[in-house]
Amino acid sequence: MASSPLILVALAKSALPSINFTQVRSLPANHPGLITAAVATDTNGHHYLIQEARNAAGNLELASSVQGARAVRNSANFSFEIPSLVGETVNQLGKTVQIQNFIFGNSVHFDSLRPTDEILTSLAGTLGEIHSIPLDRIRSTGIPEYSAEQFRQAKLAELDRIAASGKIDSQLLTRWEAALEDLNLFRFQPTVVHGAIEEGNVLEVDNRISGIIGWSKLNISDPAIDFINFALGADSELLDSVRFGYYGSRAEADSNLAQRATLYAELSVANFLLASIEAGHEDDAEWATAELVALAESQAQGNLRHLSTNSFAQTTPVAEPDNHIVISEVSETVIEVEDLRTRPIEVAHESDSADDQLF
Repeated sequence: MASSPLILVALAKSALPSINFTQVRSLPANHPGLITAAVATDTNGHHYLIQEARNAAGNLELASSVQGARAVRNSANFSFEIPSLVGETVNQLGKTVQIQNFIFGNSVHFDSLRPTDEILTSLAGTLGEIHSIPLDRIRSTGIPEYSAEQFRQAKLAELDRIAASGKIDSQLLTRWEAALEDLNLFRFQPTVVHGAIEEGNVLEVDNRISGIIGWSKLNISDPAIDFINFALGADSELLDSVRFGYYGSRAEADSNLAQRATLYAELSVANFLLASIEAGHEDDAEWATAELVALAESQAQGNLRHLSTNSFAQTTPVAEPDNHIVISEVSETVIEVEDLRTRPIEVAHESDSADDQLF
C-alpha cells in the first residue's frame, strides 16, 4: 500500500533531520505501480522530491536511476539539470525512500509534438550533449555496454521471440528481419544512451529542456535508441526535424540513425503487444494490435520509411538538527504537471482540518 504524503515527509525528516518541512503534496510518479512520490517544501522555500519504492522492482528502479544520474552528473557539465540524491532511508517495510532535489519543468508530451515546434531544437541539443559524454568517464561506473554487433544480435533475439508469438503480420516480420540482417545498417559508434527519452523523463520550461530524469536505463549502445519516441508516429518529419538538429550538435553521427530508430520503434510496439497479452491488459493489447495493423497497411501501400542503408557518413553550512516538523498544508490531490512551473509551488488554501496537521 502506498504511503500518504504525511508519512513520506516524516520519513524524509528522519533522513534529513536538519531540514524543516512545512508543506507536502502528492506527485504523480513515472512508475505508479513501483513508486509513490511527493514534493515537500522547507522553511526556506526549497522543494524536494520524495520517492518511495512500493516493491522490489521499485527498489531496483530507484537504485538504478540514482546510479545512472550520478554517473552522468560527474562526467560533464550540461545545459539541463540532473537529479542528485539528498538523503535516503527505508520505510517500515524495508523499502527504499529517496529524497532528491526537485527539478522544475513541465513534462514534454511526445505524442503532441510537431515538426516545427521550437522545443525540438533544445531536445536535439540535449540528446547531443548526452551522446557526447566521453566514454572513458563513464565506463568505470559499471553501466551496461554493447558493441554494434552485440546490439544487433540482441535485436535479432528479440525478433525471434516476436515471430514465435504468431501475433505479427508476416510482411512486417520480413521487413524487420531484412533490416536486422543488413550489417551496414549497424555500422554505428556506441555512445552514452539515456535509454528512456519519453514523457515524464524530459522536462521543459519556456520551450527549453530544464531537466532530464529517470536514468535507470543508462547504457552505452546505439544512439538511435533515444530517438524511438520521435519515430513512433506516422509523421516522419518529426524524426527528421530532431535528427537534423542533432547532427548540428554532434561532431559525429551516422546517416542511418533514422532507419534504426524507426526499426526500434516498430519493434517496441510488437513487444508492447506481447507484454500486454501476458499481463492480461486487454485495452493495451487492443491499442498495440491496432497500431500494428496500421503499420502493415502502410507497408502494403508503400508509405513506411525505408529501412535500407545509406552511406556511412560523418556529420557533423548545516543547521543544528531539529526533529520537529510543522506541516501547514497536506494535499492528497495529485499535482498537475503544469503546476510545477510556478515558483514557489502554490498552495490553494490554508486548511483548518486536523488531518492536515502533523502535530
